[in-house]
Amino acid sequence: ELEPLFDAAVRDTIKRFGHSRRTVARLLLTGGGTADQNVLSITFTNEGSASDADLQNLFLENSTGEELSKVTRKLDGRTVTLQLDPPLFLARNSSRLIQLRADVRASRKRTMRWTIEEPSDIQAVGVRGR
Repeated sequence: ELEPLFDAAVRDTIKRFGHSRRTVARLLLTGGGTADQNVLSITFTNEGSASDADLQNLFLENSTGEELSKVTRKLDGRTVTLQLDPPLFLARNSSRLIQLRADVRASRKRTMRWTIEEPSDIQAVGVRGR
């Protein structure tokens, strides 16, 4: 089972109009359970006022700047599902910091508040034989 933890200082920040490839959320994934895991996809939901036109070209990267997913052009309503390619390996009882990045086209009046609503919003499979 994965335990996601958001960096609240980033999650609730209002970004300025016109910034490209900005970090809009950070997520610390911690591997629990008894097996290593490969994270296949993550669905983020924005509970803030920014809409699909305000956030474009969303993708995930690790803490060293390596892209973990392909770019998704825009939100689908309030959500975006990013496929990790290749899957992100997460060893049992270890943590990985990942960042959601996007081109921000919103005015200062718009907000972002990212959540992972359900455990099923993080798709992962156990890894055997490691």
